[in-house]
Amino acid sequence: MSLTWQIDNVVNSDKHCWEKFGDGDPSISRKTDLLIWATMLIGMSCITEENWREFYTRMQLEPNQDCRRYYTGSTSRVYINAEDVRNHIGLSTNANNLSRAEWVKKVFEDKLKDV
Repeated sequence: MSLTWQIDNVVNSDKHCWEKFGDGDPSISRKTDLLIWATMLIGMSCITEENWREFYTRMQLEPNQDCRRYYTGSTSRVYINAEDVRNHIGLSTNANNLSRAEWVKKVFEDKLKDV
């Protein structure tokens, strides 16, 4: 199943979800792209007013560091902060949802495999 996403419900999506590269047409922003893919890693399919803090916290605790930074080249990186997550309230995907306990268990068990 492919990952599908929706940003129509993000307030000011034209400001937060799109960016222009060079003289080209607007493309999905690097931060929005990172948040979309993060939904699968952290087990949260949407960002809401009620859960944006948990979304951000899971991103910070996720062992896969690529969950919170986007490489734009050999030296340039884009990082996600709490305000970025809050600015994307309304973003949704078809990722699976995990309760906090399910997600913590998954992270712990994945880490045990590394030992």
